[in-house]
Amino acid sequence: MNKSRLGASAVILLVAIIALGGVTALFLSASGYLAARRERIAAAESLALRQAQAVELASLRRATATLPRSSGDLTSRMTAVLGSCGLPSATIASVLPEPPVELASQRGVTRTRQVARVSLEKLTLPALGRVLDTWRAAEPAWAITAIDLAAAQAAKPPAPGEDRQLRLRANLTLEAVFSETDTKASPPKRVDLMGGGT
Repeated sequence: MNKSRLGASAVILLVAIIALGGVTALFLSASGYLAARRERIAAAESLALRQAQAVELASLRRATATLPRSSGDLTSRMTAVLGSCGLPSATIASVLPEPPVELASQRGVTRTRQVARVSLEKLTLPALGRVLDTWRAAEPAWAITAIDLAAAQAAKPPAPGEDRQLRLRANLTLEAVFSETDTKASPPKRVDLMGGGT
């Protein structure tokens, strides 16, 4: 009788150990599956971000290739962007283009870098964000490479009920690199496979 009870207890203990081992293995495999799933989601998000950046870079390069040489209308471009953001043209304090700089490039192609400094006055932070976003969409060839912000000095404290948001003076550095084919460059010589140059 005792032997049968001991045998039954041993069987129950063995079944319990096997069940515990199975649960442990299931838990470990589930943990591994969840970790692999998280890694796959993170990799997919990273891939999507890099694809979007590659598309944006390609569009910027296309825009650069068609950028006009003159930057004389940069003020009117900025005025149009401010108008679409509901801001007056008086927001522009100054637009100072620098002389273009020719860059080293391959034969037959002229590449030039143009830099301009633009100062905007009496902007709130949300308004500046709208201007930067609108400019980026409207003028992809002109990248904003630096922003210097300072609090604008108020002439008088705001009256009760007036807008009390901080006004900023934003100094923007705009930069564009454009290229054009040099039509005056002599075409490369063709070599006749039979021996003579043409």
